Amino acid sequence: AESQPAELNVRPRFISQAYTNGLFRLEWEGVVGKGYSVQQASQFTNWNTLGTLTNSAVRAQFTDTNAHTVPARIYRLKQAP
Repeated sequence: AESQPAELNVRPRFISQAYTNGLFRLEWEGVVGKGYSVQQASQFTNWNTLGTLTNSAVRAQFTDTNAHTVPARIYRLKQAP
């Protein structure tokens, strides 16, 4: 029987975040070529996707330009299908 190639699946890891001038920037390390959805919620329910992008390098970043419009947000990354 022929075996199938293995795929390494690495969890993304936040490496920095900053809130400056009403903008919130997230930076993470992930797998090159994998897509990630940046999601936000005001509590740990009702997550909304702010954007989806594919890592073109190990490090990637996303800036929430509407962070100033709410008093608090929780962010998470989900690997896109």
